[in-house]
Amino acid sequence: MKKSIFTLAIMAATASCFATVITVNNNVNSPGQYTSLQTAIDNANDGDSIYVHGSYTTYGSITVNKPGLTLIGTGYAPQKDIPLISTINAIIFDTIQFVSSGRNFKISGFNIVQGISSSVPGKVHNVKIERCYFGNVVYVEGNNWLITNNLLIAISIQTYNSIIISNNIFRMQGVGVNSVSNSDKGTVIISNNIFMNSNTGYPALNAVSNAIIQNNVFFKSLATINCSNNSFNNNLSYLASDNTLPPASNVGVNNYGAANGTGIDPKFVFLPLSATDFSFTHDYHLRSTAPISPGRNGGSDGTDIGIYGGSYPWVDMTGTPNIPQVKTFNVINPSVNAGTPINISVKAKKQN
Repeated sequence: MKKSIFTLAIMAATASCFATVITVNNNVNSPGQYTSLQTAIDNANDGDSIYVHGSYTTYGSITVNKPGLTLIGTGYAPQKDIPLISTINAIIFDTIQFVSSGRNFKISGFNIVQGISSSVPGKVHNVKIERCYFGNVVYVEGNNWLITNNLLIAISIQTYNSIIISNNIFRMQGVGVNSVSNSDKGTVIISNNIFMNSNTGYPALNAVSNAIIQNNVFFKSLATINCSNNSFNNNLSYLASDNTLPPASNVGVNNYGAANGTGIDPKFVFLPLSATDFSFTHDYHLRSTAPISPGRNGGSDGTDIGIYGGSYPWVDMTGTPNIPQVKTFNVINPSVNAGTPINISVKAKKQN
């Protein structure tokens, strides 16, 4: 008998950190308290944490109307015996009931097939999104959002304040989609991201002004269109149709690029020049041996340009949340006589 479990074995150790820990599992013979994620959310209280087991099926779309919840999945590519993924179709904030508070809403470790939106924009503040894989646009719906360590298609900031978009990988977009768009606030920071191959005519940034844009890599991705008054510092551009940094109508220093040329090769550990999109087989670390990457320790803070530098360095390509993880749980003697001890072997990991 051999099976993989999520976090039930360490629930007691972590429960003291939160108001209540709730478990959700929609697999057959589920050991969770709920099989429906939506039902768990509806019955949760502000401040509760909801652990969502990996599953062969999606947990559907969810509506969130409590600001202080923490949703934790298994990661979008977990490395364990049975690598089941916690999948959500879409997240919709019900801002009719959502009340801004000092608490953060946090989500970590999910495959989100669509994206994030709101029934009424502008009321969803204090949100943290990390280590998730998105298949569509994330619409920022209020102030004070932190979006880090995600695999993304696009983010629409929608003119809100205090937005940090840091240490993410933006994958190839479809026609008409920009990686980051619609922002005019000076409190927006776009830092240490990798932008890959925006579709021709749809650059990475569109209609973004007054932001701080630093330590990013634009790979085959034209940096901007309709953008002005941004501060571009310590960015690197390579193989775009125009690698000029800072772009016209923007300012900045210490960028790596070349007008109308091929730009500056970031020298990733492994990223073929033929690549047009993200791949789990790529290695986005910057080379530390010859030929050394020009972005090594080249960021505005003295760390690397790209996802492994800055304040929120990339951890790995699994999306595993920052909690202790039980990786394997083996029953060594599954057939025993009455009164005979059952021997088990457990392997766990303290996740960064």
